[in-house]
Amino acid sequence: ISAVYSGAGIFTAWNQVSRRTLEAYAAHLDDQGYAFATEYLELTTLKQVIKWLAEAEHLPSSCLVRLPLSKP
Repeated sequence: ISAVYSGAGIFTAWNQVSRRTLEAYAAHLDDQGYAFATEYLELTTLKQVIKWLAEAEHLPSSCLVRLPLSKP
């Protein structure tokens, strides 16, 4: 990850992404008029990346994000 922007700020490392970050990003997407299905896909993808990084021991398991999402 080089630098990722969300409404919560700029992040340069995956261990900086938290539930609060994803919630802020979801709000940002919503404010920009993105469809719910797009928001769901974006957030699911980010959660999957974080899960993969933790399973591959690139991140501690404490970095896993628990954010239940309803399917569109």
